Amino acid sequence: MVWKALKAAETLENQEISLRVVNVSSMKPINEEAIKDLSTGIKGIITLEEHTIIGGLASIIAFILRRWSIPTEPIAINDVFGQSATNYESLLDHYNLNESAIIRAVKKILS
Repeated sequence: MVWKALKAAETLENQEISLRVVNVSSMKPINEEAIKDLSTGIKGIITLEEHTIIGGLASIIAFILRRWSIPTEPIAINDVFGQSATNYESLLDHYNLNESAIIRAVKKILS
């Protein structure tokens, strides 16, 4: 998903929108201070994960930053049963885990 985020950041940079892409490769133990430091001076946070929206990265980030007023937009799998697909990319598209969804989320936070 980091690759998708980097591609979206590249597209948005061409539109003069600057992003900070952070790879959270492990959620346990989470580095709360690093999350807080990385959240300083930004307009919003978009979490992107191949996980259900419940109990994943979005939940952890929301918990850590619960006292701050930073808009957060999660991109994750809604609370639904899993789906099979013929390939990885079609599955990502089915769940809206793609560059287009990231770009929409960025523009939503900026509006």
